[in-house]
Amino acid sequence: VETDNLGRLTVLFMYLSGVLQGCIASGFLFDMCIDPFLEMMEDNVAAAGRGIVRACADDIGAALRDFRELRHLYEPFDLAACCAGLTLQPTKCKIIVTSCALTAEIIQTIRAWLERVLPSWRNFIICDAANYVGVVLGPASGATQWKGPVDKYIAGCRCIGTSGVAAAVAAHTYNTRLVPLLAYKSQLVPLRYFIRAEITGLQKVFHLATNALSHNA
Repeated sequence: VETDNLGRLTVLFMYLSGVLQGCIASGFLFDMCIDPFLEMMEDNVAAAGRGIVRACADDIGAALRDFRELRHLYEPFDLAACCAGLTLQPTKCKIIVTSCALTAEIIQTIRAWLERVLPSWRNFIICDAANYVGVVLGPASGATQWKGPVDKYIAGCRCIGTSGVAAAVAAHTYNTRLVPLLAYKSQLVPLRYFIRAEITGLQKVFHLATNALSHNA
């Protein structure tokens, strides 16, 4: 859809469902189409001092000073639904409470407000921690921050350790397949105590004794 200088809408091309996967123009079309909605979010939220909005591809997140500011995000998403037929999936949308401990009373208060003001968003998940582009956000992130990557890491170590392949192959597989699992998140979140999992994984891959490697090696 294109808007001319008189505000009239013109359909440039028809769409049937989403963006064609594998098409070399997909990325360009997506960027071109989502930009007006991101600009609207910026005007409604950031420019008005209500919070900040960030996007990574089609993963959009906002940090708001008050959950009631969600009403200012509704307009761009509603417009996107009208223009592109894209609607938010409640199971993938999460409201992370950061200013206080999450209780049943808090959840009930937010849910009641959504029912009254934004009924189409009433089934959004209300929680105190959630994953956003690989990083767990929220006051309850804690140990769950590294659970996913470490679980995959340990499973991979066990797989290599039981495969019976040569040490050179095991080392290559470990460096190319398993190290990146932890490297991405470690750029943003310290490993801290989760470094123990990496040492345990190394011991299993190379069949080392439990005291062969120290945790500060």
